[in-house]
Amino acid sequence: MSWLNLLWILLIVALCSWALANLLIAAFTPLLKSSHGVAERSPLWLLALLPWLLPLLATASLMLLALAKRLGWIQDHCLIHQAHHPHFCLQHLPEMTLQLGHSLAGAGALLALLILFTWRMAQLFRLFKQSAVLRKLVKAGRVKNTLEKSQPLAFTLGVRQPLIFISHGLRKLLNRRQLRIVINHEIAHIRNRDVLKNTLFEILLGLHLYPRLLRSRWYLSAEVRADAYVSRRFDSLEVADVLIKLQRAGVNSPFPVSVGGGVLPTRIDYLLNANTKQTHSQTKRQATSWLFYLSIAAFPFALACHHHSLETLWGWLL
Repeated sequence: MSWLNLLWILLIVALCSWALANLLIAAFTPLLKSSHGVAERSPLWLLALLPWLLPLLATASLMLLALAKRLGWIQDHCLIHQAHHPHFCLQHLPEMTLQLGHSLAGAGALLALLILFTWRMAQLFRLFKQSAVLRKLVKAGRVKNTLEKSQPLAFTLGVRQPLIFISHGLRKLLNRRQLRIVINHEIAHIRNRDVLKNTLFEILLGLHLYPRLLRSRWYLSAEVRADAYVSRRFDSLEVADVLIKLQRAGVNSPFPVSVGGGVLPTRIDYLLNANTKQTHSQTKRQATSWLFYLSIAAFPFALACHHHSLETLWGWLL
């Protein structure tokens, strides 16, 4: 049972680290959102990885600590603990008597996370099924396709071979030049491989408690990058005019990679005022990002340095 005791302690560490990761996401995502550099994605990737990464860092650091005790690299204080006291050591395994409540709590927490992840992946699978149905309705090999819908829509589907879909309603709403802007916007999504990146990002969000804020931030960054691509070929005012028309028409695409995606007023503001806010926002964004990176890097070291206090706290709680 000693190895099971150690595994149960590590499970508690992983679950607490997962909860801490979600708290950090809730704290840092609004700070990143407040900066105007919405096209930067490195912090968003790390935030999405955090509920997976932080439990791994915590358990790995404590197991390395236990290995260091066994090899004699650091002082072994396990013998001063009582047998039932939780401690991280491979030589003096904890001999706690796990009660039924402890086992049920650990199993219940793992089951809840598994159900949450499965439910999120089921939603993503339904989106893939809808995508597959639309792709079967168009001629094979055509990158640009027309939908028989009166609602103005334009979006991109497909991970390996992305296709662009434009509805009849959008063709009636916009003139030829504006349609070219929309098509170039969707081409930017294809060049950036946004459908694949969005799919990977959604998988990472499967363990998040509240993914909505981070998801909206991610999709906004994808649309801003596509807008910037288009504005290098057309005037920014023209691109902003198209977005204003889409905003007034109430475009609401069922698929995330869409010209109507993100927050349209924010995208319009970025197109019209990006140059005036870039310097200030860049400094603010870098400071926020570095603070976040330092917090993550310091976490396993802080955990290892204060593991004795952590063991004492858990021994008191148990």
